[in-house]
Amino acid sequence: VEPVLKLPVWRFAAAVTVVALLAVIAMESADALLDGVRIDDFADVLGGSIPLGIAVTLSMAVCVGVAVSLLFRSLAAVHRNIVEIVCALFVGTRRRTGSQRSATTALLLECFAAPSSILSTRAAKRAPPPLLV
Repeated sequence: VEPVLKLPVWRFAAAVTVVALLAVIAMESADALLDGVRIDDFADVLGGSIPLGIAVTLSMAVCVGVAVSLLFRSLAAVHRNIVEIVCALFVGTRRRTGSQRSATTALLLECFAAPSSILSTRAAKRAPPPLLV
């Protein structure tokens, strides 16, 4: 992900667009080859219309490229918090160091914590649960 983050958003979207256009052409060519159909001209590879095929492919590829690039950037910005929350959920450790990040993580973990009940406070005692009156 790091090389993608170094690229500007427009350059990543342009790379995705080029790859998408080549992938559509390759997919349509493979489809025609497997069906035993002959490709008469370049328009057949793009769905019958060169301007329409290129316009649809490029516009969708640019939108997807920008969205994926922004998603990668958003995830990279909160990567440390995500790792800390997941580790705390799996391992069960909650650090109280006093930093803003740890305070935020502690608040998030409190939202996911299971409510304590009488049975959970009995810890490792091996006895039937007490009768609640």
